[in-house]
Amino acid sequence: MMRSNRQDTEIAKGNARVVLPFASLFAFFASWRFRCWLVALFIASQSVVLSATPQKEKETAEQIVARARDEIQRKQYREAEKDLKRALKFKKEPETQLLLAVVYHDEGKSHDAVKAVKGAIKSRPVYPEANYYLARLLFEENNLKGAREAIDLAFAQGVQLPAAYVIRGHLEVLDRKYQSAVDAYKEAIRRAAPSDVGVRELEELVGALNSYLESRVHQEGGSYRRPILLNLPRPDYTEDARRFRTQGTVHLAVLVDEKGAVSSVLRFSRLGHGLDEEAIRRPANLDSLPRQRTAVRFPTG
Repeated sequence: MMRSNRQDTEIAKGNARVVLPFASLFAFFASWRFRCWLVALFIASQSVVLSATPQKEKETAEQIVARARDEIQRKQYREAEKDLKRALKFKKEPETQLLLAVVYHDEGKSHDAVKAVKGAIKSRPVYPEANYYLARLLFEENNLKGAREAIDLAFAQGVQLPAAYVIRGHLEVLDRKYQSAVDAYKEAIRRAAPSDVGVRELEELVGALNSYLESRVHQEGGSYRRPILLNLPRPDYTEDARRFRTQGTVHLAVLVDEKGAVSSVLRFSRLGHGLDEEAIRRPANLDSLPRQRTAVRFPTG
């Protein structure tokens, strides 16, 4: 029995030798030192990962604006708007504000476009390009007085853009100063590159106005009178314009030949979203009596 008890004691002692190390290890896991050691190990492992992964450099405002210009070329106006607003948070550069006005205009947000370009002018009072663009926006909104003031200021500040001469020509036409308009259009053609979009249209515009000026010589001489307008077709509002909530005025001049047929349709402003094409298409359905030698009265309404 004594031997048996001694064996049991040895077994118990052996079990104690096995259990005690695990109990000590568990106590270490639960200890404050282990938790500190584990946190330190985690931080060290994260430092290795971060050091092995190159960090993305922060974009500069110039890089963001450059990307926005590419997005404008691809007609990704929403992305360009977001990028330009982000760039303006770095610094309110007048060029960025003007570019944002262009994006707003292409999105059909005319009110926001005017606000943005006025912000650019406020940041840089002597900014001929911005004053030209303001004149263009106001012209499209049919604010002719504001457009004249803006374009006059742009020229006073030394604007050299061919498009500025185009706006001046349009305003002269609406003031019935046709010769001054022809001179402005010719200057725009002279300053533009032959490959520029719109040069051919300007040349046709100059030719049509010259023909009209020539015909006025006969009208003043009393050899014939203006044709009588019989109808006035209204353009339709396009679905694309409705979706973008585009509003404004497309300024047109319609030239009628001696037989009463429409010979030319001259466009002086744009709205986009199919409204320009719709406005130009309607004059083709105009009906008028040929030029007469007796005085005529134009119907109203």
